[in-house]
Amino acid sequence: MWRIRFWFRYTLPRLLRQFFGWVGRGFKPVPPYVFHDIREFITHGFDWPDKDPSTPEEWKNLEKWASHQLYKATSCGAWLVFVSTPPEPDYEMRQFEAHLSQKSGPLGVNTLYEIKGTEKVHLNQILEWPAEVCQYLSLSAAPGFEEGFQPLESYRLETLFDAEGMPASDWTPIGVDEARVKFRCSIPKPRTLPTPLGGIWGIQVGSIVEGADACADTDPLYFPFDEKEYDDTVQDVEDQCQQIWNDTHGCAHCWTATVCPEEGDCPQCDDPQGTPGDGSVDPECKSCGGDGVPC
Repeated sequence: MWRIRFWFRYTLPRLLRQFFGWVGRGFKPVPPYVFHDIREFITHGFDWPDKDPSTPEEWKNLEKWASHQLYKATSCGAWLVFVSTPPEPDYEMRQFEAHLSQKSGPLGVNTLYEIKGTEKVHLNQILEWPAEVCQYLSLSAAPGFEEGFQPLESYRLETLFDAEGMPASDWTPIGVDEARVKFRCSIPKPRTLPTPLGGIWGIQVGSIVEGADACADTDPLYFPFDEKEYDDTVQDVEDQCQQIWNDTHGCAHCWTATVCPEEGDCPQCDDPQGTPGDGSVDPECKSCGGDGVPC
């Protein structure tokens, strides 16, 4: 029944749009529809409300409503949530050179340069240094690793040179109490993204499977994404759920080549743990027909 409802609500309108698009374009392929924000996504796939949500509660209600629509349109009962955190930034590898010294006190960084081709750019203020560089040089702790953090000033140069698995790639002594180290760090690329409508950066789709510890999940889809990417994501959830079901919802007669009697007690149903198999569904089971049973 859900397949018929899904076909009439989503597939048929899409086929009609494609057909008339082909006619209008001289039968050229219709490119997938691109969603640039949450309004376009909801309007195209569901039904955008008369006015934009203006409070967190209204956005939450819209999210629940859209999730319920997807739940009804899929066989696995998929859920949908709005993603309110921006995507991870792109990273780039950058090369640096630091001069370390313990001449006049604890070990520290005297100067820091960024190497850009044949040019060395002096980075003056430590407050302007990339956080990843400070963490690499043990000037500050990486988030989540504050406990047990040993700052650079607690080391001696000789112990760093003797240590196994030194983090640096190129150490060069410059006298008794100084050294130069060249290294590479992965630094987020600078970017400024405007906050999208409602602070919604994308969506995420998933589902739970009745009676199973595992659940189907996918990576977030960040705007802009197109209709095909969304369809593929929903289909991926459907496929994951089907696989989880097949792995965990075998009936007591799966893999036994037996059929549950229509009347009377069934020893195998009374003691399903004592039957052969690993709990998975036998696609040729004579009892459940390869559909499995709810847990």
